[in-house]
Amino acid sequence: MMFAKGFGSMLKIPVLCLALSLLSPAAACGAGPDQMQTEGSWVLGADSRWYYCGADGAFKTGWIEVSGKYYYLYEDGHCAMGEVTPDGYRVDENGAWYEVKKEILGVTFSVPARFVPAGVSGNGWTASKDALASLKGKLEAAFGKERLLAIGNDGVEYRERQTEAGKSKTTYLGLYKDYGTNGYRLDIRVRLEPDSIDEKRAATYDYAVFAALLSSVSSSPDQLAEAIVSSWQDQNTYGVSRTAYVAVGDCEVKFEAGDGYGKYFIRPHS
Repeated sequence: MMFAKGFGSMLKIPVLCLALSLLSPAAACGAGPDQMQTEGSWVLGADSRWYYCGADGAFKTGWIEVSGKYYYLYEDGHCAMGEVTPDGYRVDENGAWYEVKKEILGVTFSVPARFVPAGVSGNGWTASKDALASLKGKLEAAFGKERLLAIGNDGVEYRERQTEAGKSKTTYLGLYKDYGTNGYRLDIRVRLEPDSIDEKRAATYDYAVFAALLSSVSSSPDQLAEAIVSSWQDQNTYGVSRTAYVAVGDCEVKFEAGDGYGKYFIRPHS
């Protein structure tokens, strides 16, 4: 088979692939989005977007693996870069898929690539089930029978495990599916202290559970946490309102006062 020199390098490309490139925006071949090469070749199109020409001489679409990394190619063949793919995965500025990890009290949470609607199949926190279970274990080790993280299909509650006879259990934090908005309701009955890191203090676990709940459903949990804490502590730098939803990161938030607690309604962007 005849070969031709690649653009900007001495990489050789099958003439068949070059011929195909004349029928698509791809016009030259060189180092790809992350400067890696394998059996196939990355091709820079006339539209300044990257395409992948396989070893068989055909331009690829969908998910491909190149040098141990995964890339998403649209139906026209161009590589997704610095965005969330149509099936909900993050890719960096070089096009490679990556996960966002968040450490909470030594437990690793995988942050979703986008807001997880309440109505999706399974729990909104299914991907965080194991991490939530690990956090539950840390709570039990720290507080014994005093505090419990209860994980259900429609809600997660952080509450008292045992109470005196005739006294109802206190739920410190609760995240519940709100099917009406395809989002969630977050109930708060504790003071949230983001700077508390002493694992002997209940406040440290209070905030850890709060952060874990948001990290289970939002792709921007830090921003969402900042907005809610600011509102809960009467600073309200994000302008969270009782009358209308306010955009925060990948979702919208509204506040409602309860009887001795606050309720935050969190839903996807309308």
